[in-house]
Amino acid sequence: MTTSKIALITVVTLGLAGLLGVNGYVLWKMNSTSDEDSGSSSPSVAQNQDAVPSGTPANINAVISRKTSQNGPWNNDLIITTSSSITGFASSSERFVESAGVPTLAKTSDGTLYASFQWFPDVDASFDKVATSISHDNGVTWTDPETVAIADMPSTLQRAFDPTLVVLPDDTLRMYFTTSERGSQDTYIASATSSDGVHYTFTGTAMTKTGARLYDSAVVPVGETWLMSTPYAPNFGTHHGTSTDGITFTYTGVNSSNASNNWTGNYLVDNGSIYFFGTDTGSGVWYATSADGEAWSSAVFTGIRGGDPAVIKADNGTYIMVYTSNGKVK
Repeated sequence: MTTSKIALITVVTLGLAGLLGVNGYVLWKMNSTSDEDSGSSSPSVAQNQDAVPSGTPANINAVISRKTSQNGPWNNDLIITTSSSITGFASSSERFVESAGVPTLAKTSDGTLYASFQWFPDVDASFDKVATSISHDNGVTWTDPETVAIADMPSTLQRAFDPTLVVLPDDTLRMYFTTSERGSQDTYIASATSSDGVHYTFTGTAMTKTGARLYDSAVVPVGETWLMSTPYAPNFGTHHGTSTDGITFTYTGVNSSNASNNWTGNYLVDNGSIYFFGTDTGSGVWYATSADGEAWSSAVFTGIRGGDPAVIKADNGTYIMVYTSNGKVK
């Protein structure tokens, strides 16, 4: 076997390991065969109704079965850590939300912080739903998670997952999320808007690519242009798109700048620079900087072991990072 083929296999293996470990949600979701919103479980899960207490939702055994699987995203927690500088984050064992992943953070002009994520609680009605927690004190305390509702979402689509938040000039929240037609694994990015971070209205398809699964988007406005990226492979850069209104994006191809890192993560704009915080594949959560979202600096590794990090700067100057743990926090 040639050296180049060995290198390629190594990169692919590390990429898949990152998805199956701290970012296993995407692969699990794409291979899920359940009709999520009908209340019925996957046909592959045996139902033992005699073991279900009276009043329990009909598909609770499916939920229990998935949650006891060793490879499910419900076996990870969200971790929160803070820093006085963007370069000073340290590993933390402080759990932010139990049984959750795919975090995103946003801040409105009054300093309110919003954290949205995919949630896997023991409550069937909230299992595998996007949820939101809110802070009014610079991230010191947060509300209990509340599941998100999206009005006017077509019934032909599976539920939203992989949330990404962006704040519009009027403080409206726009959430980008992954979805697909029911029964299809051809995922793409759609969006919805909200004034409170919980009650959304569907605004339509944001970006698609024939023959490609787009998922877990990161979005940032740069001047008059909006940039969207989604992981590609995931260690071969990103699928990329641009928009003039932040609603409809034109797919522009694959950006391979700094492609050796896992681009599952989120953007942050700070002091005029665009930052991207990406997933650990062996050297820790990393970040790179860019002036235009196309050409990126070399990666700087934080040493934090986790996935899909999101970072926001609170009004008191504190930087807050929320990321997905690689396993449950004790």
